[in-house]
Amino acid sequence: MADVKPASDRRLGGALPAIISLAVVIGAWQAATTLGNVSPALFPSPLLTAQKIVELSGLLIRNTWPTLIEAAVGLASSVVIGIPLGILLAGRGPVSRGLFPLVLGTQNIPKVALAPLLVVWFGFGAMPKFVLVFLITFFPVVVTTTTGIRSVPREMIELGAICKMSALQRLARLEFPYALPSILSGVKVATTMAIIAAIVAEFVGSTEGLGFLIVQAQGSINTPLIFAAIVVVSFVGFALYGLVGMAEKILIPWHISQRRTHD
Repeated sequence: MADVKPASDRRLGGALPAIISLAVVIGAWQAATTLGNVSPALFPSPLLTAQKIVELSGLLIRNTWPTLIEAAVGLASSVVIGIPLGILLAGRGPVSRGLFPLVLGTQNIPKVALAPLLVVWFGFGAMPKFVLVFLITFFPVVVTTTTGIRSVPREMIELGAICKMSALQRLARLEFPYALPSILSGVKVATTMAIIAAIVAEFVGSTEGLGFLIVQAQGSINTPLIFAAIVVVSFVGFALYGLVGMAEKILIPWHISQRRTHD
């Protein structure tokens, strides 16, 4: 029988390609700024960016929390509203046919153009950020929910009828669990969009947050601070995406995407 590697070794082996890729990118970045003799005011090196992160860690942390809260609240709202709406749109009746054009129409409006209006309507507080994040992130959740529910095999529907399940019981016990992997994929997509939406909202009107910090740094031509804030934004995005990945492992451990085979 072949030896089974410990779980820690398998995790390290799985992360090794990502670590190597990141090291190559950082090395190329450092080489480009050093060998090219590029001014830090135009393109700071990774070492200077890291130094700026350490030097201004308190400022960055204070402004990370508002951005994280805006993204998380807007994303949670899109999940709470988007999943029921997606289930409703999965039907074939007149309600679904009437609502779907409206939902699709909201996506044809450029959300960035709405950001100034949201500031006018809701002020410079957190509310316009929540709304913009919701508007940008709810569509992937709705679409993947609708697709997942409509993809339930006919045999499963017939099984529910044989077991004399009501429509609500069939949804809870058969259709929703079957659609859950698709729904979580939509949430993953929405997670990456949530951070972008929060930053864009802070660009338009804010007194705190990483987007606000980037705008302030741009005004003073503090390029290293801009890079430092961008790096922190990336880590926040990775953290949110990782949380959704953990939720996947808990909610759908039976799905093929979560199974691992070993010799």
